[in-house]
Amino acid sequence: MPDEIIPLRLLPSEPLFVPGETMSFELTYQDVLGGRAVLAVGKPGMSEGRRILIVSSLFETAGVAELVKDVRDEFHTQLDAATGAPVGHHGTYHSGKNLISSKTEFVGDVAKIEYVRNDDPPKRKQVKLPEGELVHDVHSIIGALRAWQPEPGDAVYFYSISGRRVWRSVLRFVGRETVRTGTGLQAALRLEGVATRLTYALEPDPKKKPRDMLVWLSDDDARLPVRMVARTEYGELKAVLVDYQRPEERVSQR
Repeated sequence: MPDEIIPLRLLPSEPLFVPGETMSFELTYQDVLGGRAVLAVGKPGMSEGRRILIVSSLFETAGVAELVKDVRDEFHTQLDAATGAPVGHHGTYHSGKNLISSKTEFVGDVAKIEYVRNDDPPKRKQVKLPEGELVHDVHSIIGALRAWQPEPGDAVYFYSISGRRVWRSVLRFVGRETVRTGTGLQAALRLEGVATRLTYALEPDPKKKPRDMLVWLSDDDARLPVRMVARTEYGELKAVLVDYQRPEERVSQR
């Protein structure tokens, strides 16, 4: 990313989620089908006096990956419906005979993580960001990016928790283009950036190289994440939207 671009913090705002909408993705590794994922948005409810939106995701291996290892991930996030800030997150990860569960409590710039592998005693970590920052998870990031209205060259940064790992990511809006998705050709906004894994001291983790990222959001009011690419040390991972539905209409079907 050019040195002269100074990213701004991805500010809290009402997340762009439609209650009842679902998004289905195909995931590939080095262009070979590896899994499928579904994101679903629930109806708003109330918790401790504030409106809460629950966003859930399910991932399962598919294709060749099923022959190597059967993996199933499921995680749910409680979001503040007014600000998009995550309130709580819990998930389970099944891989062969292993079962890993985690739950995270978010309080502004603090995330309290509990992590359990099989029958082992729980492990607990607390992440404290610089004052005024916000800890995200994948669902709150998607909601915030869909609500973002960038001009070409604008860039944002954000901190996030994935499992028990801390990341700092930067994304820049570079322009509009047409991309191919599982639902056909789509006019889209192209975002480019990098994700850096951090230690709990918030320093770059020397054991993990930063990952280049590309994200395309549909260039319409829905701002759907139609295509995402992460270039890792293991190869290129892609997620492509193949189906989108919302309560009032069926938008696409494969």
